[in-house]
Amino acid sequence: MNAYWAEHPLTIPASDGKLEQLFASATRIFHNGNMRSGGRWYGAWTNYPQRERLAMQIDGEPVCEIDLNASQPSLFSLLTGVRMNTGDTWSDAYACVADRLSIAGEAKLLRDKVKQVCVEMIGSGNAKRTSPAAKSSDDGDSLFSDTEASLAEYKQVRGACLDVMPALKQLDSDYMNASGFLSYHEANILTETLLSLKEQNVPAYGVHDCVIVKVSDQEAAVRTYRLIIQEYASRTQSELKAEPVNSLVGLSIESSLNGKVRLNSSYNL
Repeated sequence: MNAYWAEHPLTIPASDGKLEQLFASATRIFHNGNMRSGGRWYGAWTNYPQRERLAMQIDGEPVCEIDLNASQPSLFSLLTGVRMNTGDTWSDAYACVADRLSIAGEAKLLRDKVKQVCVEMIGSGNAKRTSPAAKSSDDGDSLFSDTEASLAEYKQVRGACLDVMPALKQLDSDYMNASGFLSYHEANILTETLLSLKEQNVPAYGVHDCVIVKVSDQEAAVRTYRLIIQEYASRTQSELKAEPVNSLVGLSIESSLNGKVRLNSSYNL
């Protein structure tokens, strides 16, 4: 990939007297001294916020980012072969949880609260969390406080997450969590996707669950990413002796040219 990227670098164009910057190499970082724990790809571009990445180019063309919707719980559920209680077709798993809540608030805030609880459960490997994680200054403010009412709300959101995403009951702090099992398989899926796109002469870069390609290569990248996830999930389910679950994963496609488009997820293919 490094040799191929050198021919098609991800580029910040020259502007305001600044020279263009070229990115064309990455490193995988594993965790806990275990080659099956973590393994995400890190390159210089992964340090940039999405807004700045979307202003980058490949081969002088604008790029788009293709992300897996509700990535962590959706992928964890699919890999472990446990269907989410979302119906056969859905747009956003986090919104499916938010719809079950009897909590006042506008839809985006409720979805953000669901996402925070899900990410904290998966990150800690603890499906029985009763309070939010301490936030560093880089993480921003928590959407929950330490008041009794807010903690009760946190528990209600956690319960709704487990109802919609029962696979999360398999979480543990040893391996079945974000930094171990999930990031390892996520990185393998990204690796297979990048290599498959390379064979199609489509230069692509990754940011965890996100694939960056030229806007003109969007269709090929969406098709390839979905197919790789289906095939990889089937193999992983078999290895885990889990029930076979087939899903056309939902993706979000975003670019500075066309804004954001969300593709639905579905079961029963």
